[in-house]
Amino acid sequence: MGVQSDVLREIISYGYEISRQIREKTSDGYVIRETTLYSVFARLENAGYIESYSGSVSMGRPRTYYRITDAGRTYYRQKCQEWQEIQDLLQPFIEEE
Repeated sequence: MGVQSDVLREIISYGYEISRQIREKTSDGYVIRETTLYSVFARLENAGYIESYSGSVSMGRPRTYYRITDAGRTYYRQKCQEWQEIQDLLQPFIEEE
């Protein structure tokens, strides 16, 4: 896959940090609002792809940390394969200048 992210694939992190890493890895080309990010986290957690737990306290509130599950790793690999197949199918239609 063209852009592989270790944001949640290999490390445990929390929402703000994941959002910051997305901005950094895309050179601010993709900025995701935290409300959108937490909505995605909820869907991924409900599907069993990530799990969350309370961790260190920041500004008086415990941070919620996220880590990928084995099912999430499998799902990630499937989506990477699907993306590669789509790229392969579309490549003949892309004009190189």
